[in-house]
Amino acid sequence: MLFALVVLLYLAISPVRSLIADLHLNAERRAQVVLLQQKAAQLADEERALMLPSTRETEARNLGLVRAGEHPYVVSGLPNN
Repeated sequence: MLFALVVLLYLAISPVRSLIADLHLNAERRAQVVLLQQKAAQLADEERALMLPSTRETEARNLGLVRAGEHPYVVSGLPNN
Protein backbone atom coordinates (compact mmCIF):
# COMPACT_ATOMS: atom_id res chain seq x y z
CA MET A 1 0.00 0.00 0.00
CA LEU A 2 2.89 2.33 0.78
CA PHE A 3 4.34 1.59 -2.63
CA ALA A 4 1.06 2.50 -4.30
CA LEU A 5 0.94 5.75 -2.32
CA VAL A 6 4.48 6.64 -3.42
CA VAL A 7 3.62 5.92 -7.06
CA LEU A 8 0.47 8.04 -6.87
CA LEU A 9 2.41 10.86 -5.22
CA TYR A 10 5.03 10.70 -7.96
CA LEU A 11 2.35 10.77 -10.63
CA ALA A 12 0.78 13.84 -9.00
CA ILE A 13 4.07 15.73 -8.55
CA SER A 14 5.32 15.26 -12.11
CA PRO A 15 2.57 17.36 -13.78
CA VAL A 16 2.94 20.06 -11.12
CA ARG A 17 6.65 20.32 -11.83
CA SER A 18 5.91 20.51 -15.55
CA LEU A 19 3.31 23.23 -14.92
CA ILE A 20 5.77 25.29 -12.89
CA ALA A 21 8.43 24.95 -15.60
CA ASP A 22 5.88 26.03 -18.23
CA LEU A 23 4.93 29.07 -16.14
CA HIS A 24 8.58 30.14 -15.90
CA LEU A 25 9.04 29.64 -19.64
CA ASN A 26 5.89 31.65 -20.31
CA ALA A 27 7.18 34.53 -18.17
CA GLU A 28 10.50 34.53 -20.04
CA ARG A 29 8.74 34.55 -23.39
CA ARG A 30 6.49 37.44 -22.33
CA ALA A 31 9.58 39.43 -21.32
CA GLN A 32 11.13 38.69 -24.71
CA VAL A 33 7.96 39.85 -26.46
CA VAL A 34 8.03 43.13 -24.53
CA LEU A 35 11.68 43.71 -25.45
CA LEU A 36 11.02 42.92 -29.11
CA GLN A 37 8.02 45.27 -29.18
CA GLN A 38 10.16 48.06 -27.74
CA LYS A 39 12.88 47.36 -30.31
CA ALA A 40 10.31 47.37 -33.12
CA ALA A 41 8.96 50.72 -31.96
CA GLN A 42 12.49 52.13 -31.82
CA LEU A 43 13.26 50.88 -35.32
CA ALA A 44 9.99 52.31 -36.64
CA ASP A 45 10.94 55.71 -35.19
CA GLU A 46 14.36 55.49 -36.84
CA GLU A 47 12.76 54.54 -40.14
CA ARG A 48 10.42 57.55 -39.99
CA ALA A 49 13.36 59.82 -39.22
CA LEU A 50 15.41 58.40 -42.10
CA MET A 51 12.56 58.87 -44.56
CA LEU A 52 12.58 62.66 -44.04
CA PRO A 53 14.15 64.49 -47.00
CA SER A 54 16.30 66.63 -44.72
CA THR A 55 17.75 63.55 -43.03
CA ARG A 56 18.54 61.93 -46.37
CA GLU A 57 20.30 65.06 -47.57
CA THR A 58 22.31 65.37 -44.35
CA GLU A 59 23.37 61.72 -44.52
CA ALA A 60 24.32 62.05 -48.20
CA ARG A 61 26.41 65.13 -47.49
CA ASN A 62 28.12 63.31 -44.61
CA LEU A 63 29.12 60.69 -47.18
CA GLY A 64 30.63 63.40 -49.37
CA LEU A 65 27.90 63.50 -52.00
CA VAL A 66 26.92 66.77 -53.69
CA ARG A 67 23.92 67.87 -55.69
CA ALA A 68 24.06 68.12 -59.44
CA GLY A 69 25.74 71.38 -60.39
CA GLU A 70 27.50 71.84 -57.03
CA HIS A 71 31.26 71.73 -56.64
CA PRO A 72 32.78 70.17 -53.53
CA TYR A 73 35.45 72.17 -51.71
CA VAL A 74 37.91 70.96 -49.11
CA VAL A 75 39.21 73.59 -46.73
CA SER A 76 42.44 72.73 -44.95
CA GLY A 77 45.03 74.58 -42.92
CA LEU A 78 42.52 76.20 -40.58
CA PRO A 79 43.74 77.04 -37.06
CA ASN A 80 42.56 74.80 -34.22
CA ASN A 81 40.16 76.50 -31.85
